[in-house]
Amino acid sequence: MKEKGRKIIDFHTHTFPENKSVEIEESLSRSGHVRYYNNASASDLAKIMKENGIVYSVNLPVMTKPDQVFKVNDGLLRRAGQLANDGIITFGGLHPDYAEYLSEIKRLKDSGIKGIKLHPAFQGVKINDIRYKKIIYEISNAGMITIIHCGFDVSFPGENNTDIPELLDLIEDVSPQKFVLAHMGGWQNWDKVEKYLLKAPVFFDTAYSFGKVAARRGKENLLEFSENMSKERFVKIARNHGIDKILFATDSPWSSQEEYIAFVEESGLDTGEKDKVFYENASKLLELK
Repeated sequence: MKEKGRKIIDFHTHTFPENKSVEIEESLSRSGHVRYYNNASASDLAKIMKENGIVYSVNLPVMTKPDQVFKVNDGLLRRAGQLANDGIITFGGLHPDYAEYLSEIKRLKDSGIKGIKLHPAFQGVKINDIRYKKIIYEISNAGMITIIHCGFDVSFPGENNTDIPELLDLIEDVSPQKFVLAHMGGWQNWDKVEKYLLKAPVFFDTAYSFGKVAARRGKENLLEFSENMSKERFVKIARNHGIDKILFATDSPWSSQEEYIAFVEESGLDTGEKDKVFYENASKLLELK
């Protein structure tokens, strides 16, 4: 249960156009064999945020094709003010094959967008590919946040385009600032995260890292229930990596904001640590007033 008076930012959510949100969500749910917790529209997310006392949620678009980049970002820019009124801070998105990434980064920054999402799993490219290195360098150089999907993905069983060696190569070569690794540094890859990534100059978000999840496993695509990290492991990773570099996030609509709040509240972190994870770290990164 949420502690009274606590401020919360959910750093990792997804919304889709109001008239297509259910259709898109159901398609993704079938391909990944996962459940959803709301209808993936901005209006529904805003409603659930109010129910759970969440001050802001960060909306992350995923570009699966380069020809989506300008159109999807343009739509988000037109709606950014409306979304902000509901506490939804939208990021932009890029694809590694989008040739005009320099002008798109400038357009997004000039429009007040604070960060950009990249998704190596859906984009089918290793994170240390030269295309990503160039894009992430320019995002960082613009003073913007880069957030990437890390680890395995339920829709692509057995594939990992953000394995630790590739991540370390990117970090060493590019030295990105304001760099966020979603899913606690690498979904279902946490043994390697603990061994190689702790103390690295990166943020971890908690999206899709708690509780049980139904997912396909291996080439047989068998449906299993996978246990995400325990409260004890979350606290261990958070403290050993640095509590100042942990961002509360859910991956809504694929996880429940209410359940994730309860997980962190009951995790064993002390009050000051929870304040940082729930709000202070993200507020500083987003440069909120």
